[in-house]
Amino acid sequence: MKHLSGWKRYQQEALRGVYFACGHFDGMHLGHRALAARLATAARQAGRPSVLVSLYDPAQPALTTEREKAYLLQESGIDLLFSLPRAEAVGLSPAALAARLDAAAVVTVKADAARWRRCDLPILFCDLVRQEGQ
Repeated sequence: MKHLSGWKRYQQEALRGVYFACGHFDGMHLGHRALAARLATAARQAGRPSVLVSLYDPAQPALTTEREKAYLLQESGIDLLFSLPRAEAVGLSPAALAARLDAAAVVTVKADAARWRRCDLPILFCDLVRQEGQ
């Protein structure tokens, strides 16, 4: 898995037709890891690169740093962790983000599906992980 930060570095990768998931992934809990695994599996089955877009604010304290996220995601099967600083994401609609990523599909949870519907992309869903007793 590669880890890049910022649009300039992403564009140098020249990825096309990616499957992606996007969020803050602030704690990298089991639900986040399940989403990463679903993303990796779907992209691999379609023969596409998988990109997990992690939105972050370098000026704010984080539960999990971008470097820690990269470490925790090493075994997830995703191809690229793309850390996108808040300053570079401000004003980007979901459709604009998908276009800039050159996306072929988005992987999300059902609760967030509405924000991606205008992207005119296939939306693949991930069921959240539930532990016994929850």
